[in-house]
Amino acid sequence: MFAPVKRSRWSAFVILATVVAIYQIAIVGSLAAMAGFFIPQQVHRAICLGAVLTAVFLGVWLGATGDDGAAPRRSLAARAVDVALWLSALAGLAYVVVYHEAVVEYSMMGFLDTQGMIVAGLICVPLVEAVRRLAGWTLAILVAAMVEPGAVALAAANR
Repeated sequence: MFAPVKRSRWSAFVILATVVAIYQIAIVGSLAAMAGFFIPQQVHRAICLGAVLTAVFLGVWLGATGDDGAAPRRSLAARAVDVALWLSALAGLAYVVVYHEAVVEYSMMGFLDTQGMIVAGLICVPLVEAVRRLAGWTLAILVAAMVEPGAVALAAANR
């Protein structure tokens, strides 16, 4: 049976959850708007997605504990991939937060230029990996099957 996780290991997760809860209360309660601070919808979604991806990748680091109370060992390469995916997602989401006008233009134009495709890739690859970790391979394969025909058609149209 698994031993309980030490409290100090979960403190970062509790802090993240507390900050996200306060943020959501401020947004839903229109407290930020009353203070004259308006958050565009794209920025709000990017902040929420960044918090969720942080929780997923942080949860992998915390992991389940064994009988001795220690987390299972992960190789240095696996940890490096986790950090790279997390930083990739945060970089893409930071672009959305800082340059949300460009994201609005992408939605009005109906297509992405090269910069938009890079940002989308920075966000989508870690997102699909997070989905795979939470729901297994089935959902990740279904998402890939739905995205692939569109990507092939887009590549063929650009030739």
